Amino acid sequence: MINKFSPNAVDQLIVPWLQRTVSQTVTTRGPGQRFTGILSTISNRIGMQTMAGNIVNAAQQITGISSAAVIVPPRLLMKHLVKFKQDGVGIRTFISQHSAYMDVRFRNGVSDMLENVDNILRDTTVLTKAQAYAQRYAYFAQQAMQNLVDPVVWMAAFDHAHDIGVWKSAYDANRRLGEAEATKKADAAAAYYADSIVRQTQAPMDAAEISRIETGTPLWRIFVKFYSYFNAMLNLNAAEFDITKRQIGYKGKAGKFFYLYMMGVFVPAVVAEGISMAARGDFDTDDDDDLAVALAELFLLSQIKYVAGFLPGGSAAINRVVGQFTDVPYDDRLSFSPVLGIFDQAISGVANIVEDAVTTIVEGEPARDASKIIRDGLNTIALIFGLPTNWFSKPVQYLQKVEEGKEDPDGVADYIKGFLTGRSQPLKQ
Repeated sequence: MINKFSPNAVDQLIVPWLQRTVSQTVTTRGPGQRFTGILSTISNRIGMQTMAGNIVNAAQQITGISSAAVIVPPRLLMKHLVKFKQDGVGIRTFISQHSAYMDVRFRNGVSDMLENVDNILRDTTVLTKAQAYAQRYAYFAQQAMQNLVDPVVWMAAFDHAHDIGVWKSAYDANRRLGEAEATKKADAAAAYYADSIVRQTQAPMDAAEISRIETGTPLWRIFVKFYSYFNAMLNLNAAEFDITKRQIGYKGKAGKFFYLYMMGVFVPAVVAEGISMAARGDFDTDDDDDLAVALAELFLLSQIKYVAGFLPGGSAAINRVVGQFTDVPYDDRLSFSPVLGIFDQAISGVANIVEDAVTTIVEGEPARDASKIIRDGLNTIALIFGLPTNWFSKPVQYLQKVEEGKEDPDGVADYIKGFLTGRSQPLKQ
C-alpha cells in the first residue's frame, strides 16, 4: 500500500529508520574504517567541547515552546507552563506513567543502558571513565532545559488531543470493552498524540528521531553536525504549511499563514538571537547607530540565519557574508561544517601552544597573552583527551583578561557576561 504512493519509501526511509532504531546508531560504515573512526572521535569531542556547560545555548531551548505553538494552541502551552511551575514533579510523574517514550526521554535511558553495557564489557582506566562521564553529561545543560520544556509541550498536546477529538474517537471505538478499558485506551491515544507532538516540535534526542539526511558515514556526519534542530524545524514548518494550504487554500486566509510564520520562524529566531546578544552585551550601548545595528541583527538577520540553517551549511554561508562587514577576523572564513571550522581553530591552537613553549624556552616568556594561551591549552586538552573544558575555559579566560587589564567589569552583570562569553566590555579609557 505504501508503494502505491511512494515506491521508494520502504527501502529508503522505513527500513533504514528501523535499522537505526534497533541499533541506536546514526553512523554507517564507510571506506577506511580507521580514518572514519578518527573522524567520529573528532566530531564527538568537538560536539562535547562546544555544548558542555553552554548556558546560552541551553537557554535558547525555551524557543521549543514557540515551535510547539505551530500545532498546539498557545493558551494550552501557557496554561501548562504555569502548572509546571506549581507542580513540576507531579506533572513529570503523570507523564512518565502515561508515556514510555517520554519516560525514556526524561531519563535518557538508552544512553544509560549502552554505557552500563560498555562498562561491563571492558575494563576502564581513569581516563576512559572520565571520558565516559563526559560523554554522558556533556549536554547536561541542554538536557536540563529541555526537560523543562518537554513536559509543558506534552501536557498541552495531551489536552489538545481531547479538544480535537482524538480522545473521544478512541473512547467510542472501545466503548464495548467497558468504561474503564475504553478510558484507558482513550488516554493511551491522547498520550500517543502528545508523544508525536514532542517528536515533531522539539530537539531530536535519539536515533529513532533523526532524519535520514543526518545519517551516514562519519565523513558525512561531520557536515551535518548540529543540524538536527534546524532539520526538525524545516520539516515542522513545511509540513504545517502544506497542511494549512490543503485545508484552507491561499485566498482570504493570510492570517493563518502569518501565524505559522510568527510561531515557526520569527519568534524562535528572534528569541534565540536575543538571548545570545544579551549574553554578549550587544545591547549595552548609548550609541544610536550601534543600537540600530543591534536591532537589525536581532529582528532581521536572525531570521535570515535561522531560515538559512534549514539547509546544511546555510548558516555558515550567511555568517561568511556578514563577516565581511565586521572588524574581527575570525568570521571571515567559510566552513560548511562547524566541526571542520572548530577543528581548524583547535589545530591552530595546538600549533600556537607549541610556538609559545618554544618562545618561552628561547626568550624566557611567551609572545602571546596568558588568556590566549589558556584558551588554546584547554581546547587542546579537550581535543586530545576527549574531556570538555569549555564550560570553565571562558570564566578562566575572562578572569585572566581582567588581571591583564583588558577587561574592566562594572558590577555583577559584567562578570556574568564575561563568564558566559569570555568578554563583557572593552576597557574603559
